[in-house]
Amino acid sequence: MELFKRRYLCFIAFLFMLVSFVFFKIGVLPKLIALGVLFVLVIIAVLLLAATKRRRFSFLVVLLSVIAAFSAVLHSFLFVSIPTERAKEYKGEFSAELEIISLEYADESSAEYTVRLLNAKGKSPDLKAYLVCDFKADLSCKDRIIALVDSEEVDPKGYSIDKDVMLVLRADDTKPILHAPAKDYQLFSLDGLKDTASELRAGFGEYVDSIFGDDSALVKGMLVNDKSDMSVYTKAQFSRSGAAHLLAVSGLHVSLLLGALELLLKKLLAPKGARIAILSLAGVILLALTDFSPSAVRSVLMLFAVYANYLFAEESDAPTSLFVAVAVIILFSPFSVIDVGMWLSFAATLGLVSVYPLLEKKLPYIEKSKRFSKKLARLGVAALKAMLITLVANVFTLPIMWLCFGSVSLSSLPCNLILSPLTALFLPISVLALVFGKVVIIGDLFVLLSRGISTLILGTVSLFADVRGATLSLEYPFAAPLIALFALAMAVMMVIKLKKKLFIALPPLALALSFAVCLGVFAIVDKTEIKYVGWGENEMFFVERAGVSSVCDVSTGTASAYNLLVSESCEYSLEIENYVLTHPHAQHPTMLRRLYENKVIRHLYLPLIDEPESLAILKEIYDIASEYHTEIIFYSSGEGIDLSSSTRLIPVFAKKGDEIGVALKIVGEEDILTYTDESESALAFEIAAESRYFLFGAHGSDLAITESPIRLDGDQTVIFATTGVAESSRAYREDTPVYVMSEGIGRREFIIVP
Repeated sequence: MELFKRRYLCFIAFLFMLVSFVFFKIGVLPKLIALGVLFVLVIIAVLLLAATKRRRFSFLVVLLSVIAAFSAVLHSFLFVSIPTERAKEYKGEFSAELEIISLEYADESSAEYTVRLLNAKGKSPDLKAYLVCDFKADLSCKDRIIALVDSEEVDPKGYSIDKDVMLVLRADDTKPILHAPAKDYQLFSLDGLKDTASELRAGFGEYVDSIFGDDSALVKGMLVNDKSDMSVYTKAQFSRSGAAHLLAVSGLHVSLLLGALELLLKKLLAPKGARIAILSLAGVILLALTDFSPSAVRSVLMLFAVYANYLFAEESDAPTSLFVAVAVIILFSPFSVIDVGMWLSFAATLGLVSVYPLLEKKLPYIEKSKRFSKKLARLGVAALKAMLITLVANVFTLPIMWLCFGSVSLSSLPCNLILSPLTALFLPISVLALVFGKVVIIGDLFVLLSRGISTLILGTVSLFADVRGATLSLEYPFAAPLIALFALAMAVMMVIKLKKKLFIALPPLALALSFAVCLGVFAIVDKTEIKYVGWGENEMFFVERAGVSSVCDVSTGTASAYNLLVSESCEYSLEIENYVLTHPHAQHPTMLRRLYENKVIRHLYLPLIDEPESLAILKEIYDIASEYHTEIIFYSSGEGIDLSSSTRLIPVFAKKGDEIGVALKIVGEEDILTYTDESESALAFEIAAESRYFLFGAHGSDLAITESPIRLDGDQTVIFATTGVAESSRAYREDTPVYVMSEGIGRREFIIVP
């Protein structure tokens, strides 16, 4: 492949990227040492360049490479380490004055903003921060608020990119005091540009609404990355089908929109310089409409790099343009080295500019003809090209998907094969509908066409999102070595000279075959695992076998319960086959709605509890689950629920005063475990039978376990969730092993392999 052969600028940009990535997480002292060493190397390289007359170009390349490494370390030190050290002063809870810069995300239950930290802890830090509100916060650009906030670590896998501090504003904390928005901003300041972009974006959104009415959500989402009117369910469907990239203005959108404009300019015989100037201006306007979303900025910058190459060369070198564009992004946005979206775009584009052309050359060339057979053959070749593009992009992004998300969508290939031509039609037709929207008949025709294609896109997304097992986990124990070897093999083949360039296809084929074999063996040998996890009064049981996961939720539905679900359930899949809810609490509807954003729930089991408050909550949960097309089953006390092919759950309820007590029995070939939530433990003793484990939970820890002593003996192991639960028990334990999980309300875990 020889990716860097005669591409000296490409190699220098790559070195800058690599050193920036490596030194991002390294401390201040190692950076200072590296700066000293690299500075000495720069001096040596300069002296050698001045002293030698032969191979001066080679020495010049070495000098520039060392300067690139030195610049990357210095850049990381000045713009990463120093701001990070300043940000460390603002950890914990404190009162702060904030100015809203821009809205990043909002839904019915939360909102996220980029803000400037103006005053905190008696100082004026003027740090850029990421503000997360766990309630619906209706704030606008340039608003100033005073609030009690918690400062947390910036999530390296999240979207708090280029922010020094992560701030969290809780719903139960002091509400913000809003100040009147400031309107005296300067247009050419950074914040002023964001303000202008926000107003332009808002005006554009209103115009789209006036043209498309209730069908404007997809148009705004795909044209300018405005998903504010799109339902959470629709966004989740795009994610599950592997088509989420269509809702982020990226290279596909930029190339389609600006490519159509360039084609029009060529038809008008505009010269190269004029075309580049107009396209560059159009790119900036598109950025403003997207509110300078990171994916759009990356795509337009890469396009600008290509345009710059066009100005100084007859032909563009795509790999060089790509590497230089990413290096420039890191130069201006140091924290972008931890931006997963940027690396996904980079990896996919790298595959398309390096490997895809080799595969495309092997496809047959069909000349244009009026014959139907020729047209059909050309259509087939076009379909193969679309399939290859998606396949190559997925192969190159696989290591990043493994590191950051732990899963990959298997439906993305066929789904994007259908969506690619639909998107190529939808975007320009939607633009034409907006241009001619006020023109009678013509505008109506384009709007009608756009709506029809929109229906096809949403239908395709829903079809592939609901396919069982469409998302493949990369968290299997055998995945790490396989993907690491694959990434190493691909990296080596990209930079060495291959006698037969198609050998580059061997690592992906070997990975697919090895993964399939290992997955088949794992499905045969893997055993059922029953895991109990608790935190405070939130308790859950997870039953997993060979990628099929079921959840029994004995929680209050709070945020910690949601965190347990997201972190513990479905280790090998993003799907929950069975979700059993035992206690409906007021927080459960919100928690389940958030859960649906991340996982697919196939079957939801709800208890039949004759209590007005519980029935109202169950009705709300029922409506949410119906919205996400989940099969809902109501169960009665004592009714068995199959959690897997070898495991059954039997919930038993009893009412004691105002409390609903529950006992759970998990059985396989033998009785495995009996659980009680304490509110009526005598009920659990009645069904315990010969269970190997007897678990006293903490769900109702303020209630006594039992009013009368009950004898436990035999081969059972008695487990208490906390020391407090054990001390409140009056149960006798003769020759029975006893286990206490934790002293207080911290995390508890217990795993059983039957």
